[in-house]
Amino acid sequence: MEIQTKEKTNTHQSTREGFDVYRVRQDFPMLQQKLNGKPFIYLDSAASGQKPQVLIDRLSDFYAHEYGKPNEQHTASKNATEMLQETRQKVADLIQSQKQ
Repeated sequence: MEIQTKEKTNTHQSTREGFDVYRVRQDFPMLQQKLNGKPFIYLDSAASGQKPQVLIDRLSDFYAHEYGKPNEQHTASKNATEMLQETRQKVADLIQSQKQ
């Protein structure tokens, strides 16, 4: 099995109006590779999924500079709890869910 990293060039056009699969692939480092000389294809499942670079970068920054166990009493934990609650609200707003 040969894995190669693909250069970040986009020479492809949108395959469907409004959705450019080649552009979306650029956001996911794993999907920029070639496997046995062909573009890597990953079919997602409920158990796992590929992560976009922006998420990898944010998680790395969080673990390096902000991490604290939510719902504890020290400052880092209080900050983590606040970020967790804000994120939950943003997701609820995005999917138009009522807060419980």
